[in-house]
Amino acid sequence: LTVLFQSLSGAVTTWLMDNLEQSNYQRLHMGTLIYVGILAIVSVGVILLAPEIVWILGGVQYKQAVALIPGMTFAILLQSIGSIFTIILTYDKNVTRTAFATGIIAGLSIIAKFSTLPIFGIQSLPFINIVTYSALLIVNYLLVKKAGYGKVVDIKGILMIIVVAMLFLLASFTLYEHLYLRFLVLIIFVLFGLVFVYRKRVWLLAMIKKKNSSNNIE
Repeated sequence: LTVLFQSLSGAVTTWLMDNLEQSNYQRLHMGTLIYVGILAIVSVGVILLAPEIVWILGGVQYKQAVALIPGMTFAILLQSIGSIFTIILTYDKNVTRTAFATGIIAGLSIIAKFSTLPIFGIQSLPFINIVTYSALLIVNYLLVKKAGYGKVVDIKGILMIIVVAMLFLLASFTLYEHLYLRFLVLIIFVLFGLVFVYRKRVWLLAMIKKKNSSNNIE
């Protein structure tokens, strides 16, 4: 999932930089929200299919790892959303503060992991990662807003998407115990995702073309 989101981030980086250069703030406002929506759709899909993913990749002996996937997936989602703000700060040549904040938060995260792992085991890792990436997301957004690029993103829309993904995270542990209900929710969610992607296909195709043209220039 991390590799997939990094690939998407690479495509979005070019698109973001070009539109920032042209001051297409309205397009960025909508485009970044669509991007976050796609990230959330993929993340929720992974959460809903966690038992099957673990079974395919590791077998029955790793079934205890299923409990870790929702939290870790949600943390990766937060990390990927935060990368939008990092890209904007990079464009603004304003990376010193975000690097300093990242260093402090990463240090605190390491301390928390060393402190909690002996007590709670690996079950504490998802929670620590969620707190870490939430803090980074908040700090980087505040830096983006202070730099004058707050209008680039629809922060209210992004927060709503994060809340919806969190609800799926919380519900996942119950859904794992009810196979038919989980697959019913999954089917409804997949249909919703397909409709969403189809309606936003123009933006997606534009971003893909932008990425391909950038690669051809290189």
